[in-house]
Amino acid sequence: MALSEVAALLRRSERTLRRWRQDGLLRDVRLGGSVWIRRSDLERALRADNAEDRGIPTDELAVMEPPRR
Repeated sequence: MALSEVAALLRRSERTLRRWRQDGLLRDVRLGGSVWIRRSDLERALRADNAEDRGIPTDELAVMEPPRR
């Protein structure tokens, strides 16, 4: 998923997600100058001990589907 798609899904800013990446809370893949987040890495980050402290809506994972192109 693109960083902007993850930000919209979690209702967080891209800046917040960049900080999470810098802090090692969220892994990314960079392809051709774009930043992508694997679903498995997003799920791992949401399960992290501090995820609930950050207010991430973990209940959305059950219905989360990758965007269709």
